[in-house]
Amino acid sequence: MLERLKITKILIATLLIFCILQILTSVLYLNTMGKNTTSFNQLHNLTSRGNLQANVWSELLSTRLALSRTLLQMKNNDGILNENAIQLLNNAAEHIKNAENNWAQFHSVPSVISTKRQELEDAYNNYHETLTQLMQFVRDNDLNSALSQDTQASQDAYLKQYTIYSRDNNNFTEDVVKEDKESDAQSKWILTTVLSMILLIVIGIWLSIKRILIVPLNNVLDNIRHIAGGDLTRTIDIRGCDEVNKLAETLRY
Repeated sequence: MLERLKITKILIATLLIFCILQILTSVLYLNTMGKNTTSFNQLHNLTSRGNLQANVWSELLSTRLALSRTLLQMKNNDGILNENAIQLLNNAAEHIKNAENNWAQFHSVPSVISTKRQELEDAYNNYHETLTQLMQFVRDNDLNSALSQDTQASQDAYLKQYTIYSRDNNNFTEDVVKEDKESDAQSKWILTTVLSMILLIVIGIWLSIKRILIVPLNNVLDNIRHIAGGDLTRTIDIRGCDEVNKLAETLRY
């Protein structure tokens, strides 16, 4: 069967095989790049949301600390705001404003966690409202109401939900990293398989070309040398591709 093939057909078939392999490799590459991009975006969003939530917690704690120091100043000044207490109160207002900004940014970053964190938002709103109310008590010089407020309970509630969110966020991050590593390993395995196939195909094509083209052509050249040397009795028995067979046929005459 190979003897009847033309060289052009062999070359065209070879080019088609390499084109198919090139397309397959490109598809695998694009698929891997797409997965890597998705994983990168997920990790970026998870890290951003985690950092922003940590900033919210830090700013709220700073607000609580500034208000506690303000109350201490008021207690030492007969329940009246002095200059130091006013400065501390302004610091508390600045910290809670920063917390609000970080919370807004936290909500603006796309979430990749399917479960809703409504409990976290409720706890934040409650803690934020408690601190805002405490600040108002201080501004009104209402020391008794400020001291009687159960700020710690709302803080503990928010801390609990913040801890749960951080744990879930870290677990999801680990899952994304694990999935990304598995995807990379799978891509490497597929790439190795494709390269092995290419190597085998190249070897197969080389052996085929050698069998139906190179060896027969060498035999034709050898017969031409004998004919040129005057040996017209040599039997010409050459089998190769269609073109080589035609060339050998002309030598027989």
